[in-house]
Amino acid sequence: MEVLTAALLIGVISLIVLAFLGYGVTRLLLPTALSDEAVLWTPFVGYTLASIVYHALNVQFLSGLQSTQILLLLGTIITALSLIFGRALARPPTRVLVCLCAAGVVTFVIGVAPLVAIGQLTAIAKNYDLIDIYDATAAYIRDFPVNSILTSAPPNPLARLIAGPITLSNGWGLSYLHALASIVTDRSPIETQAPVFSLTHALLIPATYVFARRALHLTPWIAVVASVGLGLHGMLLSIVLIGLGNHTAILALLPLIFTSTFLALDDRRPGTVLFAGLMLTNIPLTYWAAFPFYIPPVLVYTLIGPHSPLRRLRPVAGVGPHRSAARSVNGPLVSGKFRRWEFVPLARALAGLGKTARMRINAPSCQGEIIFIGGKIYSASLGGARGLAGLERAVGVDDVEFVFEEGQLAGRR
Repeated sequence: MEVLTAALLIGVISLIVLAFLGYGVTRLLLPTALSDEAVLWTPFVGYTLASIVYHALNVQFLSGLQSTQILLLLGTIITALSLIFGRALARPPTRVLVCLCAAGVVTFVIGVAPLVAIGQLTAIAKNYDLIDIYDATAAYIRDFPVNSILTSAPPNPLARLIAGPITLSNGWGLSYLHALASIVTDRSPIETQAPVFSLTHALLIPATYVFARRALHLTPWIAVVASVGLGLHGMLLSIVLIGLGNHTAILALLPLIFTSTFLALDDRRPGTVLFAGLMLTNIPLTYWAAFPFYIPPVLVYTLIGPHSPLRRLRPVAGVGPHRSAARSVNGPLVSGKFRRWEFVPLARALAGLGKTARMRINAPSCQGEIIFIGGKIYSASLGGARGLAGLERAVGVDDVEFVFEEGQLAGRR
């Protein structure tokens, strides 16, 4: 139990540091449409910030220890600014959050379980890259800038391997997290390897939940089941236990990279595109070989998304994936009902028509509207709520009536 407690402590400290680094950036940059799960984004945004800062400083100029000091100072400054200029972070419903956390802990414990039989913190896996690349890389970048490993470090065959073109061609995002965990816990990279890899895999659960909610628009509990199922999937757990570190890291990041990219393709506002670009840096900085898995789904979504030319040719009466009681009335008008979780995809589908129109919403407790100008959402309000995410929360119930009227904005409130 001592070993398991130590591994859990390393994982918890590393997660807290990542969440701290991502807290300020998330408050400042996370798009409103993703704000319902803002708390879940913080460790991933923190990982992204850490990867960028370490790559900028450690490759040429500073040791990992010096880079970490600057990183923590930068995180503190950004957090202070975010408390002035940023938005408060929302979180999923309490029961959902508890389920995600519990599943994450179980997944983490499975990943470090072999340490209990071994009786000490050490590297575990069948992947020989673990000792001669992953652990060695984290050890060297703690004490040296990358470009001075060969000249400043004591002679060692591993130094030549770490500084060789094959190793340098990969992004070092996971190695920097590995080194960061070793620095903040004051343990060797060999001791922190299993907890760091297991933590990275456990983060797949909240990442998948966010993707299921925001990109697939699944209900909260279906999203929980899907995310927990992936986290506990035997094949994905085997990747952790084999020791394929970069694969584990990029699998946890891809759901959020896709989520932010799809939103940027839908929204196209500068802030949304900036955030998507920030998350996209994780592919070259963690595992560039993931690009072939990223590009095809994005191309497909570009063709079928709300701004696709193909969607603009569809008749108004055929809009949306909602359980449509929608019917065409008097030409350019659609009316019907939607469930709460169908609201955002319905609004985006209507925007994809490229029309100047108004969508009237008649909820039980209040009324509101969305104004579309040339296919872009100009304004959205319902009661005191603003923005699509705010309206989704304000709707609160199923079977909400709506009317979509083209070209009638003269009476705009």
